[in-house]
Parts: sequence; structure tokens; C-alpha cells
Amino acid sequence: MKKSVLLVLVPFLLAAGPNNLPEPTPNTPQNSATQAAAPQNTSDEEVAGTTPLMIASRKNDIKTIRALLAQGADPNEANAEGGTALMRASSYGHAKAVKLLLTAGANPNQMTSDGVTPLLLAALDGHLKVINLLLKAGADPSIGITNEDYPEINMTPLMGASINGHTKVVKRLLQAGAETQVEDPRGYTPLITASLSGYTDIVKLLLKAGADPNAEASCGFSALMGASAAGNTKIVKLLLKAGADPTHVNEKGQTALLAAERNDHPEIVRLLEQYGAKRDFLIIELY
Repeated sequence: MKKSVLLVLVPFLLAAGPNNLPEPTPNTPQNSATQAAAPQNTSDEEVAGTTPLMIASRKNDIKTIRALLAQGADPNEANAEGGTALMRASSYGHAKAVKLLLTAGANPNQMTSDGVTPLLLAALDGHLKVINLLLKAGADPSIGITNEDYPEINMTPLMGASINGHTKVVKRLLQAGAETQVEDPRGYTPLITASLSGYTDIVKLLLKAGADPNAEASCGFSALMGASAAGNTKIVKLLLKAGADPTHVNEKGQTALLAAERNDHPEIVRLLEQYGAKRDFLIIELY
């Protein structure tokens, strides 16, 4: 329940520096989903249950793949980590191998216990040709990682492509119906991560597809606050034109204006003020 609303003069806060404003970039390791699906400290050959078809698919050995499939190798057989031949080929961007495996009956939606799919692996590394093949074969762009032990890596293909700046992949996934408002356990959405990272073209695509410019992460900041902290002026303009609220104050008393002030981005400060952001006071709601 709300108990009261206090008006706090900002000059005093600015003198001391606002507490806990968002950092310029999210703490999201690139390609962490790839690491979850295929640990870097072991080779395919060392993972229990790895088949010759998986090894040939990783190496893009088309002749061997054809021979193994002709001999009856199961393209959907998984190793102890849940990895399949199609996942290996997709992760490395081997489009010809992917096409062979799909033609042989490989399941484009097969996933590990954590929800890693061939489409997610291809999206993380920007393999557009592979993504087109997988989507044509019926890959579902909404399936994503759900790892309870490492929730920070939970993401969908759209989130993975947005984090790593793969604009063409983002566009293709949106065309396939990928949901823009998905979020990881920390509340990060594709729009928030793209705004923090400075991927202007991806922000444009997400906003055009209906992404909410005022959605907040669990830590309390929005895409506008993140872009303001990171100094991404073009993205700040896009968000404001799309309806992002420059006067919004989260539960911690943070605003986009304070984020821009703290990180020394005067151009963004002026821009936010033009759209109605105020310096004289902010509202802190006590719960």
C-alpha cells in the first residue's frame, strides 16, 4: 500500500549523485546461450552420447553427413547435454548441413532441457541463411532458454539477436511472429537491451513491431533510462517519438534525466527537457 508521496528537490540529489542509477550496459554475456548448449571446456567428442553425425555436422563435413544419413543415422539423437546434429550445424552457420539434416527429418524445435533450440543458436550468431531454413521447416521463434540455475541466460531467439546486434535476424524473426514483449527473469526486453547497447536499427524495428517503450526491467529502469545513461542520442529520440515517458520516476527515484546527468550526456539532458523532463523535483513513492 502507498503510504505517502514526497516531493524531493533534485539539486540536493544531484550534488550527492543519485543512487543505483542503471549502468550504461546490461550485465548480459554475449553468446551465453551458446555456452550453455555447448560448453567451451569440452569438445563434441568428449560429451557423452555424441554421435559421428553430430561431429560431422559441427565440422560441416557434407560427404560424411550424407553417408551417415544414408546408413540410417538418426538426425534427432541427442547427447548427454541435449545437443543434436542440427544444433551443432545451426550454431556454426552451416546452411548446407542444416538443409540436409532437415530434409532427413531433423526436428527444428527440438530443445535441450534448458530450452536451447537450433533457432536460438543460429540467432545468437546471426546466421540468417540457417534461420530462414529453420523457419521454413517450422521452427518456433517463441521457444527460449529456461535455465533455473542460470536465469541470467534465459532468452528467446529475438532477445539473443537483439543483444548481439543482428539487425537482419531481428527483422526476419519479427516477420515470423516473434513476440516483442518477452522478458528474461530480470525484466530485460529486446527493446531495453537494444537501447542499452546502441543498436539503433534494431530499436526502430522493435518499435515498429509494437514493443512497449515504457516497459521496465525488474531493477527499475526502462529503455529510455538505459539509452540516456549510455548516451545513445538517436535511440533516445526514437523512444521519445514512440511515446516513452521522459517524466517517469521509478520506485527508486530514478529518471532518464538523472541517468543522463550522471553519465555526462548534456545533449540528451536538453532533449529530455524539450519533451517535458523536469529538473526541479521528482516524485518518490514510499511503499
